Amino acid sequence: MSLKIHTIENAPEKSKAILEGVKAKFGFVPNLMGAFAASPEILQAYLTVSSLLDKTSLTETERQIALLAASSVNNCEYCMAAHSTVSKMQNLPADVIEAVSDFRACIKVSCTRSSASVWLLVSQTATRYRSALCGIASASKSSH
Repeated sequence: MSLKIHTIENAPEKSKAILEGVKAKFGFVPNLMGAFAASPEILQAYLTVSSLLDKTSLTETERQIALLAASSVNNCEYCMAAHSTVSKMQNLPADVIEAVSDFRACIKVSCTRSSASVWLLVSQTATRYRSALCGIASASKSSH
């Protein structure tokens, strides 16, 4: 099955404004959004559900780590590539992206793929990252 990847120019009329918003946010239109643009309702639903993550206490960096971890658990190479790209655009250090990728081996061995366990692992991954950053910041402050 082949999906058409729409651009702002060739998307259905109702999807054009939505894609313009996506481009304004990311600087480009990800292929997934271009495919969803075939149905403005699906595109809007995806963006609405995705925006719920913005309402959590996680920072943007932690959200990207959580999305990378969830992509790993779901073994979605496209998702890993997409979230790695966004993470790099947000200046997430390459070693952090690599660490989350290395984390995949542990997840595959130890995780049953129920939604609860996936989100528990995602939460733990983001929390570990937050703790590591706090530890680095504390060490930095105490050394001055």
